[in-house]
Amino acid sequence: MLITKAILHILDFNSGVSVFSQQEMDLEAAGIYDYLERHLEKVLEDPAQKQGTFIEESCFFPILNDYLQNAENETAFIDFSIQISNRFYEQVKLSNPQDSMDLLVLEYTEDEARSLGILIFPHKMGYTHQVV
Repeated sequence: MLITKAILHILDFNSGVSVFSQQEMDLEAAGIYDYLERHLEKVLEDPAQKQGTFIEESCFFPILNDYLQNAENETAFIDFSIQISNRFYEQVKLSNPQDSMDLLVLEYTEDEARSLGILIFPHKMGYTHQVV
């Protein structure tokens, strides 16, 4: 597995203010790549995981298709991840969530297949965000 892009967005349902990152994570920074890889492997090895395909009529399909058509654009991944995070935030907000969470969007290659991962991390005591 090779993680090629990753970005983390903070979805704060308590304050109603979310922070959408404007740059990708530095995958060469100490510990970042290993941390992401461990979480992604855990998800991919989960026997309860389900496979699916987005139908063309889904609201997500045009966003995904547009990203795939413009993936070489320098900001395409960032813009794509923000769109995903906004849609996710708006849908979860309807359920009156009690906790905030982070949304990690990453692109990776496994067995020569380009894939997209969207992982949700509930906020936990003991973790701190560094927002610049």
